[in-house]
Amino acid sequence: METKSTARIVAGRYEIVKPLGNGKMSAVFLARDLRHKNDSVAVKILGNSNTFLSASQNQRACEKCGKLEHDPAARFCSYCGGSIVFTDPPGLDHDALRNEVFRRERDALSRLDHPNIVQIQEHGWCKDEGAPYIVLEYLDHTLLEEINTHTDPLDNAWCWPLMRLLTDALVQAHSANVIHCDIKPTNILMTKDSLPKLADFGISRLKHELTVGMTVSTFWSSGYASPEQQQGGPIDERSDIFALGAVFYHMLSRRNPPPTGPTPVLIDSLKSHNIPVLILSSIKKMVSPNADDRQQSATDILQRFERAELSLIPLPTIHLVITRKACVSLCDEGFISDPTTENALLWL
Repeated sequence: METKSTARIVAGRYEIVKPLGNGKMSAVFLARDLRHKNDSVAVKILGNSNTFLSASQNQRACEKCGKLEHDPAARFCSYCGGSIVFTDPPGLDHDALRNEVFRRERDALSRLDHPNIVQIQEHGWCKDEGAPYIVLEYLDHTLLEEINTHTDPLDNAWCWPLMRLLTDALVQAHSANVIHCDIKPTNILMTKDSLPKLADFGISRLKHELTVGMTVSTFWSSGYASPEQQQGGPIDERSDIFALGAVFYHMLSRRNPPPTGPTPVLIDSLKSHNIPVLILSSIKKMVSPNADDRQQSATDILQRFERAELSLIPLPTIHLVITRKACVSLCDEGFISDPTTENALLWL
């Protein structure tokens, strides 16, 4: 007797393997692409009021610093002592908000094609689920998990290429007029080769949308959001630059930034961590509280990081073999000091 398969198939193609995450906006699943060699993919399906409402209504955070609170009995923030309040404003239309967040991620990723930005493979409407879906490339761990594997605070060589690649991804996003708005270690995925990919564009904005959608603008991540974003002010590319600087601080210090974000003074405390001056000064500028004091584009940061990487390439030791007469001539011209003690020269 044949048994009917109970496998859950999305859009007639993607067989669900297991859940990866279940948030207030959507659910993400590991799936197999049945039409393409059973490749692993991540399928994100929009939630609805019945499946996700309780999670969204119960989210609480500190009124003062914005730190999320997971203890249902807590009344005051363990970090700053501020009052714990519900994060959702009264009368919020959760379904409309989910649709808006889902649309933003779909539209942003459809505009972007970069090796360090997670790739959207397909999107559409699933009749069986009664909801839209997005199919993304599957990556199994985040930058936060990568950071936690590096325990020696003086071993930072692994950071330099990742910083340059992430900055290059941000250059690409901004050139496509996409502002990410939520850059943090858990929104950066890692490949098997330890290369980073910027992900989760759910609250991103296209530049022409920056004056609308204030409901979505109330979503930000404590410790990484810029001061202007935390205060509900206007944001632009420089807000992403601040967030990326906060991520770099986390990478180099192996510590979470404070809820209000890192400061230039905090970056100065990393001077003993074997960090090239060009990189340290760039990060210090990235986290300036005033947006006007930061780099005005990610391109400026990328150029400095590229110069810093070049300076880290070890140069070979060169021994110059010349005649005594040529050495005396070089000394007379001021190119070398005393020809009798010049260690770099071998006499013929």
